[in-house]
Amino acid sequence: MGRGVIGKSPRKRAAGGVDDVSIMKKASSGLRVQERILPGSASRIESPNRALTPSPSPIRWERVAAGRVRARFIETRGAWGLCLGLFVLCLGWPSGAALAAPLADQFGTATPIEGLVTVTGSNVGATAQVGEPAHYAEPASRSVWARWTATRTGTYHITTTNSTFDTVLAIYLGTTLNKLKVICTNDDIDFRTLQSHLFFRAYEGETFQIAVDGVGGATGQVELSVFYGGPAMPGWQTTDPLGNPVGSDAFSNQVMLVDFWETTCGTCVDELPDLVRLYQSLAPRGFSMVGLSIDPTTAPVVDWLSEHAVPYPMWMSSPEAKLSLLGGDFGVPTKYLVDRERRIVARFLGGHDPLQATYPFYESVIRPLVRASSLVQLQMERTGGVVNVSWLDPGTNPRLESSSLPSGPWGNAFGSVSSNSAGRITVSMPIVGPDSYFRLTTP
Repeated sequence: MGRGVIGKSPRKRAAGGVDDVSIMKKASSGLRVQERILPGSASRIESPNRALTPSPSPIRWERVAAGRVRARFIETRGAWGLCLGLFVLCLGWPSGAALAAPLADQFGTATPIEGLVTVTGSNVGATAQVGEPAHYAEPASRSVWARWTATRTGTYHITTTNSTFDTVLAIYLGTTLNKLKVICTNDDIDFRTLQSHLFFRAYEGETFQIAVDGVGGATGQVELSVFYGGPAMPGWQTTDPLGNPVGSDAFSNQVMLVDFWETTCGTCVDELPDLVRLYQSLAPRGFSMVGLSIDPTTAPVVDWLSEHAVPYPMWMSSPEAKLSLLGGDFGVPTKYLVDRERRIVARFLGGHDPLQATYPFYESVIRPLVRASSLVQLQMERTGGVVNVSWLDPGTNPRLESSSLPSGPWGNAFGSVSSNSAGRITVSMPIVGPDSYFRLTTP
């Protein structure tokens, strides 16, 4: 175990349609939007120009040398549960979940479930299918499937905690087995626990494919649980190193990673370049970070920041921030992940060995929380004789089609394609004829 490092580094995750259609009408008198968000739902017409307190920690920290920390694990189960590698603590457990039919062997007959639910079953005798992807880089062998629909927008946790064998868990978008898009995937909750746990953002009405498989063909009883969010993060106030008052309300409607650190903590300082890279990579998608220093005085923080450029806020910790996020004293580095609904969805204790694993680990954990909805909505604007049609990239490579009639026939829409750092794709085309209709389809 390396300096200031706790747990194991995650293995590289495996690489992985949009079936709903959004249609927009362009008329000479202006632009109107007709969006069909969900199959069978009523269309709506819009103008395109509209503008907890956590329970005590089950980790006891001991400072063993300047800038180094060690964790002593205390076995607990309750409001805090272990999840992911690196001693990640998952904040929340299933409660009030409905029961569903057993998991299905075949992708095409996946058990339909929705909302907060627990599914039980077995993968004994289950088989892999032709074209089935590897789940968390584990070749498919004894997989079972569920098809889950989100009933509200927010962060969801999916876990196989009470299963009786070493599981792998994967969440996908798509309706064709050999064209599934990976949302997130996990092998072991941590180096002690062989079951799996994932969390990600889902939007009301989205449907995901869930696969549970066994490592090396392992089989046994499966318990798959879906639960929501985590404990609410109470608001907190503190100061920056110059004494100016600041607080958590500066990060509304963003996914936020709070990093408790110290200038004398070697691991804290060593991982900061990777954290800066993480922030720069995901900030355009609605991600923010804040560093909270536990240094006893502001002087060393001011000195350190004068020599190191950090693009996100670096503030001082405070008793209020410690109580809101940690519930008391703690070791460093410790990080909290907060979703857009201001719920604490995970806690990360310690650093990574090797250090290079820092960025890919946090990127793989946070990206599913800042994902855009797969229920794509088109936007249009006209500039002179050009119409710009844009949408947030859902990651499923949808195709833009156009027609002069709302009922078709449809053909590929051709134009100049561009994208920005926030993941919005824009196709610019000359205006042809009085009316044009556009839609996105899955290839």
